Amino acid sequence: MHLRRHRSALALAFAASFLGLLGLLGATACRSAAPAASAAPPSAAEAEARRQVEAAMERYTTLLRTGPPEALAACFTAQGELLEPGMAPLQGPEAIRAFLAPIFTAVDVLSASATSESVEVHGDAAYQWGTYRQRVAEHGKPPADYQGRYVAAWRREADGQWRLRRMLVQPFPGGAS
Repeated sequence: MHLRRHRSALALAFAASFLGLLGLLGATACRSAAPAASAAPPSAAEAEARRQVEAAMERYTTLLRTGPPEALAACFTAQGELLEPGMAPLQGPEAIRAFLAPIFTAVDVLSASATSESVEVHGDAAYQWGTYRQRVAEHGKPPADYQGRYVAAWRREADGQWRLRRMLVQPFPGGAS
């Protein structure tokens, strides 16, 4: 197992898997970018959908810290993809869970947060851009800090829940800081 690659993946997937990597409730500071001055204010339904998407990311981020990997993988749609640098796409909740399970046994995510920079809602689809920060410790080693960007494509499913259709994470250059 390439633990460094897995830690970086966890630092995102953010996993946001986060699979919390993950929508962490209490530790996530999410905010939506203000609409342009000339843009019409969002409708009440759109504003509520944005709030729900941000809450879903908070949950994902929380699960990155707390697990279990099954719960983090459940944040993805049946066709959901987790895209990590240097790896083939992980497709579907089972592949994502299988990727995360050994990471959760090898490291502790001490803190994780996501800051939403923009959320666009288009009916049952939403697109979110933001940044993440994580503090991760491999068992028996000092913690390392990771940060980067993410882009999340969300889908509101028949049960009304927003789930990740695609999550792309991009660590900032240098990996751990």
